[in-house]
Amino acid sequence: MKRGRKTRQLRSSDRSVDVPNQAAAELPSSPLAEVDQSGPRRCPPPVRHLEPLAQGPEDNNGDGFHNDVDPDDERASPGEGPAAQTSCLDESPPAVCAADDHFQSRTLWQRLQAAGVRSSDAVTYIGATLELFYANIYPIFPVLYRPDADRALDAMRWQPQEGGIWSDRAFSLLAAVCAYTLAVLPPSVSGANWAISEAFFQASKSSLDSYAVADIEKPNSSSVFIRHLHAAWQYTAGRSDVSWYIMGEAIRLALSMRLFDERSYDAMEYIEAQMCRRAFWLLYSSDKSAAVSGRRVIGLSRTLFQRVIPPAYPADLGDQDRVSMTTSDGLEQEFGLSSGFNANHDLWRASEELLAHDDEAAGNPMPESHFVTRIDQNFRCLSAAYYRFQTCLEGLPFVLGFHDAFDATVHSFRFRAADEVRAEVPLALRIQRSNLQITYQALKMVCLRKYPSLFRSPRLDCLDMPAVSIASACSPAGLYAADIPSMVNGSPSSHVGTLDSNTSVSHSAATVPQPEAPFRRHAVIEETIRITRDILFVIHTSGLEVLRLNGEACADKIRIVGASILELLAHQPLGLASTLSRDATKYAELFPHILAMLDSKAADQVGKERG
Repeated sequence: MKRGRKTRQLRSSDRSVDVPNQAAAELPSSPLAEVDQSGPRRCPPPVRHLEPLAQGPEDNNGDGFHNDVDPDDERASPGEGPAAQTSCLDESPPAVCAADDHFQSRTLWQRLQAAGVRSSDAVTYIGATLELFYANIYPIFPVLYRPDADRALDAMRWQPQEGGIWSDRAFSLLAAVCAYTLAVLPPSVSGANWAISEAFFQASKSSLDSYAVADIEKPNSSSVFIRHLHAAWQYTAGRSDVSWYIMGEAIRLALSMRLFDERSYDAMEYIEAQMCRRAFWLLYSSDKSAAVSGRRVIGLSRTLFQRVIPPAYPADLGDQDRVSMTTSDGLEQEFGLSSGFNANHDLWRASEELLAHDDEAAGNPMPESHFVTRIDQNFRCLSAAYYRFQTCLEGLPFVLGFHDAFDATVHSFRFRAADEVRAEVPLALRIQRSNLQITYQALKMVCLRKYPSLFRSPRLDCLDMPAVSIASACSPAGLYAADIPSMVNGSPSSHVGTLDSNTSVSHSAATVPQPEAPFRRHAVIEETIRITRDILFVIHTSGLEVLRLNGEACADKIRIVGASILELLAHQPLGLASTLSRDATKYAELFPHILAMLDSKAADQVGKERG
């Protein structure tokens, strides 16, 4: 039975919910939330994200909240002392404090209890949920610096309610993290129902609304993260239009902060600069993902980098970004999570050249007399761009690769023994590998449907084809669009069929000869089936729970491939080899089943396309 998140209802059996299965770790006592020492306040202080907790004259040296960083601590960045580790965040906007504000922690606690939470207090439940976030969501959505979150929880737990005020910004961020985490994790992992996730979301949104103007005037990394998390939560809830609107707010904040320019980071302290880098590149990749799966307009284009130095990728932040595993040959190997995180941005940056090629060509029209020269140049540019896309994941650690079962190096390769047990790969790396490889296969399918000429069948290599006929294939409709409609996101793409705004494909077909239709069909058919087989291998080797942890965006990418194979069957040309037909039919039957198992909204869409 298919189950979607679009219309989640609170069932009577969900009314009683325990603390998330993974208990919160004991948090060290360390400063984070700045205390207002001017006098007692009635409201419980909201949490503070990246601001200091004033401990007294002996601890408050004005350098920021990372005053307890040991310069000899191995977690400190090489060559960076305590001052360099300090966050340079500006003061958080003043919190609106009233006795019974609806976004106070006690009001959130009342909502959580009404949703069925049975825990000693809200802070304990938040801490347990954050542990789930670090274990399951953080590898591909690293929006928290753990020492700051720990200090925030300490401040919430131990600071007297009458003694100070917490930052609304930090409360909004932690509540948004909890909301998204519980929305993505299946109840078997979190023990939470949808109403609990919604309670956190409403608390985060209400808190953000209370200081929105000040936040826009004085944004920081948390400002971008909060809106990004709100957009992701809305997308998981099935409201893609609302999600896109909120994502636009995050993009505009990032632009106002000029996070696309490396020089903007010079004035930031180390930790805040690293978090801002994460905020920008997360937005950049999410923006491209929305363009592919949701047919949205690209908001953060590579044209932003034309007159500036693009920002560097973020680095690992101590132990929270390191995982280790024992390989099959008994060696202990350590990996940094930034490798997989940054590789995802490489993938989307490489694909943008292909996704945006039509728009750039349309903006540079040429006279009709130069048409053949133009299409030859376009084909060369497309081929070079596709080569960069095809090779952008090379050099990754083997555990993130397509074939992740062995390390293909001289000192590590060996023949598998019958009783050999495969090395256990850490969950964080399995999540990253699934995200990378499924994204790569989905983008390959998008490229195939948009530029089929880039994929040549081995059957064509034996033909004596005129060189000009290869050049003729560079238009988006190219060799194969007349046989199998070009398709993005499961439906015929509206922009495919013209080279630019002034030149039609029919002109190209009349000007330059093309190879025989049967071979044109086979190239697309074989590549479509090959991509489908590859993504099914990734799905199989990833496992159901890991796929779920990648969220609704992962399901959308799987749907792109599933819809493509269904489109192929719907437009099955005469003479299609029986073996290819059997493979296509067999694979097509799998996708609705897989998406239904993922509890995905995409399952309904593929079911409609199949029916």
